[in-house]
Amino acid sequence: EEGEYNRLLTVVERERQMMAELRQIDARRRKDMQKAKESADEANRAKSAFLAVISHEIRTPMTGIMGLVRLLMDTPLSAEQQKYAKSIMESGESMTLLLNDILDFEKIDTGKMTLEQTFFNIKQVVQSTATLMAGHAQNKNIYLSLEVHPSAPLEIKGDPSRLRQVLLNLVGNAIKFTEE
Repeated sequence: EEGEYNRLLTVVERERQMMAELRQIDARRRKDMQKAKESADEANRAKSAFLAVISHEIRTPMTGIMGLVRLLMDTPLSAEQQKYAKSIMESGESMTLLLNDILDFEKIDTGKMTLEQTFFNIKQVVQSTATLMAGHAQNKNIYLSLEVHPSAPLEIKGDPSRLRQVLLNLVGNAIKFTEE
């Protein structure tokens, strides 16, 4: 019986050692997970700061460009020049919206993103999208036509900036991946 008792003590001691090792492994894993979380949080903060700085650095010259285009549009222009100036203005407005979207990433990350709720003319949003993307389509010799179904309401409530961005992305991808 003493041999059996010693053997059981040996087994119990081995199990204690294994449990101690498992606790150490678990402690290391928890510590590693905490470090990984802190590292991910720091990377996220750095990304947000980078996006904010880049957005600001692009926004400043963009504001100047938009001001100059507004001044240009106030001068006598031919119909063709007026069309091009308007297209530049709309492209600049889209760029400004894109910059705002970049800043929205921070809002999304912090749960502070809100959608605008306003009435707007959907045909105007679709037409401005067509105007902005016409040059891209023309460069690839692609016919581009965007239409709103006749039974669609003229005024809808929502976020026109987000809708325009979605349409620009969809049409941009359609042009990008269409050969003819």
